[in-house]
Amino acid sequence: MLNSPIWKITGLSTKGEFDAVVVCFWNCSVRDDADPKIFASVSSRSEFTANPQDPNFIPFDQLSEQNVLDWLWADGFKAEIESRVLNKVSIKKEKPVERPLPW
Repeated sequence: MLNSPIWKITGLSTKGEFDAVVVCFWNCSVRDDADPKIFASVSSRSEFTANPQDPNFIPFDQLSEQNVLDWLWADGFKAEIESRVLNKVSIKKEKPVERPLPW
């Protein structure tokens, strides 16, 4: 059985006098409960357009990891990445079959 995907924000880049977050570095990983050696992850970065005048703007020093994850997942991105990482684990779980050479 697979664990639920684990999301982590691994870094942030800011811009401007308000320290508005413009780049988020992230990782999504899954480990197999039955065999912890079977593991897969996807890491990347996402860019944001920050507007300090937006009433929902959160100053950098008041951000939580959950705030940034919510931004990241806002457009359905979460399901796509989790599907990709779960598929990677499924492929790793499938044991290769040794076969004789065809010649």
